[in-house]
Amino acid sequence: MYEFIRLIYKYIDKIMYLKKNQLLPIFKLSQKKSEIEDCPILFTFTQKIELNCDINKLLDLELKELNGKSYWGQLSEKNYFFSLGEIYSINSDIIKSKSKLNMNIEKIIKETISYNETPQEEIPIFIGGQNFNLNDKNSNIWDGISSSNYRIPKILIKKNKNLTTITFFSLIDNKTCLTKLYSKYSVYYRIIKEYKNQRKQNQIKLESKKIRLSKNIFANNVTKVKSMIDNQNISKAVLSNICEYSFKGDITYSSFIESLEKKYPECAVFYYNYNGVFLGASPEKILSSNQNSLLIDALAGSINRDKNPQKDIENQQELLKDKKIIHEHDIVVKGILESLSKININANPGSKHILKLKNIYHLKTCIKAEKNSENIMDILDSIAPTPALSGYPKEEAIKIIENLEDYDRGWYCGAIGWINSNLNANFYAGLRSAYIKNNYIYIYAGAGITKDSIIENEWNEIINKMSA
Repeated sequence: MYEFIRLIYKYIDKIMYLKKNQLLPIFKLSQKKSEIEDCPILFTFTQKIELNCDINKLLDLELKELNGKSYWGQLSEKNYFFSLGEIYSINSDIIKSKSKLNMNIEKIIKETISYNETPQEEIPIFIGGQNFNLNDKNSNIWDGISSSNYRIPKILIKKNKNLTTITFFSLIDNKTCLTKLYSKYSVYYRIIKEYKNQRKQNQIKLESKKIRLSKNIFANNVTKVKSMIDNQNISKAVLSNICEYSFKGDITYSSFIESLEKKYPECAVFYYNYNGVFLGASPEKILSSNQNSLLIDALAGSINRDKNPQKDIENQQELLKDKKIIHEHDIVVKGILESLSKININANPGSKHILKLKNIYHLKTCIKAEKNSENIMDILDSIAPTPALSGYPKEEAIKIIENLEDYDRGWYCGAIGWINSNLNANFYAGLRSAYIKNNYIYIYAGAGITKDSIIENEWNEIINKMSA
């Protein structure tokens, strides 16, 4: 029996590029730290991996013991990751105070001990997202999803340009056995490395279709918002709508995600399987940090693309000179700068330019700032939701939205993304998105309402975004 076990471990050592003995010193260091801190310590190790399929094909990999998946893809930056399982979750159901939740995330990351054999950098540790309105407790279709939820996966595969790596995560204490840990992850490594996706394309049949807010109700809501603007209560509010489909069959998510990446290479394509699937292709960066710098996108004002080349050029010119669009965009920039100034961050907005997507043009301003000593998650909470997603002033606009919309936004227009081992973060708005649960697809879209809004134009903007 002993010889048999010895042969098994010898075989496992041949599977993994990174050997168990290489991990031993840093593993013992983790155990020592857990004794001093009197709590488990996050231990991670990273090595190269060669896959037999594209990374997005792993979405169809089923491992019962590794529930929960997430995916992130940015084709324009050639940056992708896929995660499986969960070793730790921190959410608003456990910790009611968002500031304490943010502190815990920072503390765990700072105490993490990692071994990385590769040049791969910026490996995500916490992956998740949060509500449009952090004060809301989710119900109805979003029931079972916390208003704020961040997870440490068991396994994360990351591809950046031509380098693909696999990272294993564990919470270590003095009772943890490295041999058992190593052998368990070796099995997962082999399964992932040898996986070949042979699933067919989507085989689903859409059945009923329903727009949540009729055109008349939406028009009444726009009129109410414009009345509040006239009374100087607000300058802008972003109204949304939902297109709801029922369907039969199974969705092949790898095909779904691959299609989104090809159509929207400029966007962050995301997928979360947290008691339902939330996915989309977001063009709007809420916050990214790198070393000492912050980058935020002000994205507001849009116009549809046209198949006629001449008309398409005219649409671009219109986007840059339309008074309603410029006014709406400037409100967003102003609101973001004010949010940053409240936490003592001075920012510099760039010049307005056009973001070109497959179906639509957006007016965009990149805002840069120097990072201060604030927790990166606290900075995120100060900014999100930006006026591009809520309105201005933000608090008043959110109250108006809550009164006018008789449904949960959940994570739609919330912040979704990740925080890595260097406490750098990358968060996008959860828009151009769908939520899929119990054979229903809920497609969200919104439009910013200002004093110059025309009901027909705002309605058409939402329908166009849903159609995409």
